[in-house]
Parts: sequence; structure tokens; C-alpha cells
Amino acid sequence: MQEIPYIGPYIEKSLHFAEMTHQTHPKPIYIENIEKHIDKILKSQYNSNCKRNVYRKEVYTMKHKLNLTAEKVQALCIANNYCTAMDSANYSTMLHNVDRDNKRGFGPVRLARLAQLIKLHSDTAQSVEAIAAELQQAGTEAPAEPENVEYMERPAYNPYTCKGRRAETWFHRSVSAYDLAERLTGPGRVTEAAYNAAFKLLDSCQRYALADAAAWERDNDCRYSGKPWLVKQMKQLEERKKKLQARLNVYGVMMDNYGLYPSIREIDKPGTDLNLLHWFE
Repeated sequence: MQEIPYIGPYIEKSLHFAEMTHQTHPKPIYIENIEKHIDKILKSQYNSNCKRNVYRKEVYTMKHKLNLTAEKVQALCIANNYCTAMDSANYSTMLHNVDRDNKRGFGPVRLARLAQLIKLHSDTAQSVEAIAAELQQAGTEAPAEPENVEYMERPAYNPYTCKGRRAETWFHRSVSAYDLAERLTGPGRVTEAAYNAAFKLLDSCQRYALADAAAWERDNDCRYSGKPWLVKQMKQLEERKKKLQARLNVYGVMMDNYGLYPSIREIDKPGTDLNLLHWFE
């Protein structure tokens, strides 16, 4: 993460204004006023100090990795005696805003804003960068595993239910979804949510493969080859494939074409096939 500049001196006037406003209007607007000024200054500094594409990449990465809840921030403040100069109403507002921002995704600007707020209301020698690092570490810690988690068992072949080619294909698809989910959760720790996410991903890959094969056949037909609507459709399929590849990369796999229909292999093992895609005849 980039170095976060300390902008406390820039908002002393807004801090004083917010305090005076809060005295005359007991509504919890104190934290919101400070947050707006911090956002404005931070965004201008980030946009001027780094290229836009690098900034967007950093925001995207942090948003999908940080899980910073109000409980984690509260535990950090209690452990380090942070926010001792903040009254209870504004402290509750800050924690509420943490949960709000966590749902939207914690990017570098929101993380820096929270670190600035804690620094301004704490009697501590810690720098803003150190507080932001503590917040980032708290957000990347694995959440405690809930009690009584029910894990699924790997689907077993049943000759009474798997009668016919179509039923067997559905069975093989369920096994493939379990195996794919297990790559992410670990052996024997596949939950129903992880299984459903893997099943939907494989189903999307199979639907893409059928649409791509149909477009390829039309492109090799003299009646349709070069038609504007077909060219547009093939471009859309390319974008669709890129999105699927990004989702597959989370599991350490990727799609590769060895023929008309694609296969799924491990990223670092070209020429292999995990046999995760199954087709109806």
C-alpha cells in the first residue's frame, strides 16, 4: 500500500467547525463532516501521486481482500487505547460507518480515512501509516470459523438414481463442482455455499463453450461468415471468456482449448485436463 500522508493540519479548521456545530446541533454530524474533508484531500493526493490505472488496480485488490468489520476496529481501539478523545455518539457513528464501508469494499482511501480519524482522536505516538497497517492486518485476518458448520460429502455414485446418460452427466457435474470447491476450501471442508458457487461457475463455462462452438460453426459457414452480427457476437464471447478466466483463476485453474470444446486445467500444468466439464449428448 502507498505511503499515507498525514493530513491532520489541513483539517484543523474543519475539525473546529464540526465541534462547534455539534455543540449547537446534537445530531451525529461531527464524524461525517470530518470524513468528507478527509476524502476530498486524500482523493486529490492519490490522483496526483499515482497513475489512474495503478490506483484502480490497488482499489480493486484491497476491496476484495479486506474484511474490516466494526467489531475488529473496536477490538483494535480497546487494545491500543485509540479514540479516547471521541465521545460515545461519534464513536458509534464511526463504527457504523465502518460496517457501511466494509459492505462497499475497503479501498486505500477509505482505509486511510479511518486511520486519520483514529489518529486525530487518540493520544498516541503511532503514525497514521502504522495505524493503517494495523487496520489492514486486522482486515486480512481470517475470520473465526463459526460453530456447527456442516460440510458436504463428496457425491457418491448411486446406480438407482444414475439411470441413463443424462442422469450420469448430472452426477459427474456435481462431483466436478465438489472437486473444484475443494481446491479453495481444503479437503473435506466444502460447504453448501462453496459447492453452489463452484457449480454455477462450471455451468457458466459449459454454457459459454456451447455458445462458442455454435459461433465457430457459423463463422466457418459461407452463409454467415463475416456478418456484422456474428463478428459482434464473437467479440462478446471473448469478453465473456475473460471474465470466466478471472473467476477460474481464484481456484488455480483456467480454460484451455484442445479442440472444439474447452477443457479446464491447472494454471501451471499446460497440456493437462482436470475433466471438470461434462456434456449432454
